[in-house]
Amino acid sequence: DGVIAIDTETDGLDTFNGTLAGICVYSPSQKAAYIPVHHVSYITGQELNNQLKEPIIKEYFSKLKDTKIIMHNASFDLKVFANMVGLRLPCYWDTLLAANLLNENEQHGLKYLHDKYCGDNTGVYSIVNLFEGMVFTYVPIKLGYLYAARDAKMTYELYKYQSKWLSPNPPEGHEDLKDCYNVMMNIEMPLVPIVLDVELRGV
Repeated sequence: DGVIAIDTETDGLDTFNGTLAGICVYSPSQKAAYIPVHHVSYITGQELNNQLKEPIIKEYFSKLKDTKIIMHNASFDLKVFANMVGLRLPCYWDTLLAANLLNENEQHGLKYLHDKYCGDNTGVYSIVNLFEGMVFTYVPIKLGYLYAARDAKMTYELYKYQSKWLSPNPPEGHEDLKDCYNVMMNIEMPLVPIVLDVELRGV
């Protein structure tokens, strides 16, 4: 398809010392998918079988260098890939940055934005309500993937919505958004790998 949305699931917010639970992917001609990496049994605490390991992930995801990669809050996921997989991915579009450019005066969580602009206003669900008190590595894969894989699909759908407005040819009457598109593509997105370098190295 030439485009893919990627999201990561981890055991917390520590992108340096945390554990990668799995990776969510979505491309428009395919079903959303979840790749489990380090899920463990909530009964025994032992890592489950039949999960992909980092060398295989690195090998195959490195082939995406010519693919438009879409993320929400790319800063987090790019650090996860760099530190936990050993791979620097390029990011074409960060829906979090785009959301800030389109409307800085609202919430910018993925599920809120998707529900407001792409969904049917059924409300925002939360993993806290589904698996209260559990880190994602302990969530059973057959349950967790239903939640996780949807994140990548929502990211792509939000990108499709945003790209209609943040465009060199926005809808009639919104020509001023050309300037926002310029900021997005020529300032914000080129800064993403630079900020990543700074955050990985430290200041």
